[in-house]
Amino acid sequence: MNKKILTSLCIIAVLISYVVIRNLKRSPGYPELKEWKEAPGEIIIKKSGKVITLKNKEGKWLINEEGYPADPALVLNIENTVKKIQITDLISSQGYYDKYDLTPENALTISVSRDGKKLRELMVGKKSSTNRHSYIRIDDKPEIYLVSETFDSVMNKSADDLRDRRVMDIKKDAIQSFEITYRGITYNFSKITEEKKPVKPEKADGADKNFKNNDKKDTKPEKTERWVCKGYPQAPLSNESIENLLSGFNPLLAADYPKADRKSLGNPSGTVKLRAYDKDILLEIFSKGKDNKYAAQSSESPYLFSLEEWRAKKFLLENIENLKEKK
Repeated sequence: MNKKILTSLCIIAVLISYVVIRNLKRSPGYPELKEWKEAPGEIIIKKSGKVITLKNKEGKWLINEEGYPADPALVLNIENTVKKIQITDLISSQGYYDKYDLTPENALTISVSRDGKKLRELMVGKKSSTNRHSYIRIDDKPEIYLVSETFDSVMNKSADDLRDRRVMDIKKDAIQSFEITYRGITYNFSKITEEKKPVKPEKADGADKNFKNNDKKDTKPEKTERWVCKGYPQAPLSNESIENLLSGFNPLLAADYPKADRKSLGNPSGTVKLRAYDKDILLEIFSKGKDNKYAAQSSESPYLFSLEEWRAKKFLLENIENLKEKK
């Protein structure tokens, strides 16, 4: 037989085998689910009569009518969960929705759309017996499928859970100075640059006659930065301790967003003022609440938020001794 014909037949056989194997792996009852490339414009989540609407406004996700900023990473996770579902089995084409919690009153519904066109809608029921898969319906179709996703990232999230916790993000190297006021005492910190002349190496016996010429290249003073506190010039501060304090702004994360009136909080217990990016940034921290969290407000955010106790105490400097260099 001609070698060219034999080669062609082998190639055809391989292609037929591939198609057969592919069709064996893919049930004819599985729908073709295409992934979209452009970011969606709206995501609607319905569960137990509650509705969360996420809208994409100029690349920023906003929650419900209040327009609270949403955590972009959490929204992206929700989008990818809906977009990249993997069907593992066709369970039923005849209904039995009660059995799988796929009735409107029990199921979680996630709808993703763009420019008024629905990209995908999932109705999510209960998990499988292994807790590694879920039963779903797709785009109002009657079939029930099993997918390799538990939807935990969506199931138990409230509108508050989806809010962006990032209040500010100030890199410590960008902070030029800062001021902490607590219990009537104000500490002002600033950076100073010091020059330290390098020690000249001693000339060894028999050294090369060009030693002096080589030495001149290494006589530039070394510049270093250190933090000082106004009013405490003799107190050497620990750069490590100060950088640890300032790292709390990179980023500063809210514990939650309490539903409280700013006026009801009275005067702040302490304040932190930063000078960075050629502007002044203010953080006000109020007294501790019953939940052991501190209400706070920042010039970088229009929303009242809470700080965990440890984080608030980190900023409320009680004593300059806490930042001194340990001997």
